[in-house]
Amino acid sequence: MSEPSSALIAAKISSSIHPDKIAEIMTAVGQASYVWDIGEDSIGWSENFFNLIGFRNATDVCRGREFEKLLSTESQETRFAAIYSAQCEDPPESGVSYQCVYAVSASHLKGDVSVWLEDTGRWYPDEFGKPAHAEGTVRIINERRQREETLRRRSDFDNLTKLYNRRYLEEHINQTIDAAITEHRQAALLMINICDLEQVNDIYGFSSGDEVLLQAASLLTAQTRSDDIVARFSGAKFAVVINNCSTSTIYSTAKRITDYLNTRLLHTKAGPVSIRAAIGACLLPGQARTPIDAVSHSLSALQIARADHSMRVAIFDPDPQLNEKQRRNALQAAELVRAFETNMVHFAFQPVVESSSHRVAYHEALLRKNKSEMPLLEDADIISTAENLGLMRMVDNHVLELALEMLATHPDARLSINITHESLENPDWISRLASGFATHNLTAGRLIIELTESQIPRSINETQKIIDMIRDIGCKVAIDDFGAGYTSFSNLKNLNIDILKIDGSFCRDLKQEPRNEVFLKALLDLAKTFQVETVVEWVEDSETAAKLEEWGFDYLQGKAFGMPLPIAPWEKSSDPNTNNQATEEKNLSA
Repeated sequence: MSEPSSALIAAKISSSIHPDKIAEIMTAVGQASYVWDIGEDSIGWSENFFNLIGFRNATDVCRGREFEKLLSTESQETRFAAIYSAQCEDPPESGVSYQCVYAVSASHLKGDVSVWLEDTGRWYPDEFGKPAHAEGTVRIINERRQREETLRRRSDFDNLTKLYNRRYLEEHINQTIDAAITEHRQAALLMINICDLEQVNDIYGFSSGDEVLLQAASLLTAQTRSDDIVARFSGAKFAVVINNCSTSTIYSTAKRITDYLNTRLLHTKAGPVSIRAAIGACLLPGQARTPIDAVSHSLSALQIARADHSMRVAIFDPDPQLNEKQRRNALQAAELVRAFETNMVHFAFQPVVESSSHRVAYHEALLRKNKSEMPLLEDADIISTAENLGLMRMVDNHVLELALEMLATHPDARLSINITHESLENPDWISRLASGFATHNLTAGRLIIELTESQIPRSINETQKIIDMIRDIGCKVAIDDFGAGYTSFSNLKNLNIDILKIDGSFCRDLKQEPRNEVFLKALLDLAKTFQVETVVEWVEDSETAAKLEEWGFDYLQGKAFGMPLPIAPWEKSSDPNTNNQATEEKNLSA
């Protein structure tokens, strides 16, 4: 007699358990299930979910976007981001698994305590391979989260070397600086690099590299005093905090450590290994009064020490010009953040008109600042400054919020906004885009997302995935400054875009540079081949506009039709002699 199949056994077991009992079991283990129609954004939960979590208002969780608004700021993930980050080119019909962890904010719960959930499920594609449907379970993991947090706080030691780790090091540096200030004494941070570790890993393997690190840790500990601490900073870098020492003592100590390490032959299972060490030092509190500055300055000195083959030791020497630049950067970053937080940054609107009729098709929304309230940024370009300071994600999020508010306030408005590739690669920004339209009940076709051509070559395949997601939401996608960057024409066939914005340098001085006509017509033929609409920038006079219309370009933008103005065009009275007539705005053709 053959053995019964596992499926048959499962069927017999499930048929013997009453549905109420299943719900009771799931509640007992802190679990609930859901089904999510991603296209309709409707989500159905198992009956036990609402009581299990303890929501004050159950209606808030019946749509995926509304549910995400209930999440705590501690959450690093969302279900939407997890699903879209798990996309693949040819998803199987059996679905694609995903998992994420997030917390429901205490402010929405009866118990006034955040609830951490582990969300596990599978999404299933539609006929185009896009996420259309998801099924999964959520499980309360508050106790696990608390254990992990406790372990993290208690974990002061590096797993390999058993030395203090970076987290403890930074706390100790802070305590050392405070004590040195109070007791009017000097300390130092030494950053030590085992320079040859990468070669050891390549030649002998990572296990030999680990043996080198273990022996180096032991040698360093032997060369320090009992009241000093040794820590593993990262990779092949160690740190030593020396207490109560003079500048000359710091230098001689660092030199003694490098001489000791550089003359030792370390024995590994793969054979003997010699190493070279370099040390960068920073004085505390004289050269640094925070752990961040102490680490930064000692690493700067370490770079110099690594290049100095004769000494291999360097003490941080502050460069007044570099310090002033860093200080100004910090002040500018603070001012820029404050400007966005206090709404000192606004849009200026420049019309994009139909070539044939000169009627406004949409407006490009460009960021402008209130100069009188931003003295440090008065003469600086807000975008280039944000890029230099690493703040473009904040800028892009604000641009999106401003655009959505404008579209919600003015039903006649149609806008284009410029977004960096850095933000587009972040699933959370795509989630913000989709949820914004749902929240404001807007038509996504009223917004055009412009990508700069120079950022596209990072990855054509990844860029196309991003473009597909934006177009799935309903927005149009344009490539800005085309022709001025490095994207090859052959790559254009791989990008399913709607609009090609041709760089204005080809249009400017068209009379004096007849060769530009050749480029413009070539770009126009290229766009027509791929059935992509065209916009020509920097159109400064009616004669140039007439030529571009004659050649067949779809849309024009530039001084001839209006410069960027800070007043929303839809707030102006209609004037037949201007290009800001909201009643004449019409959709870009599909």
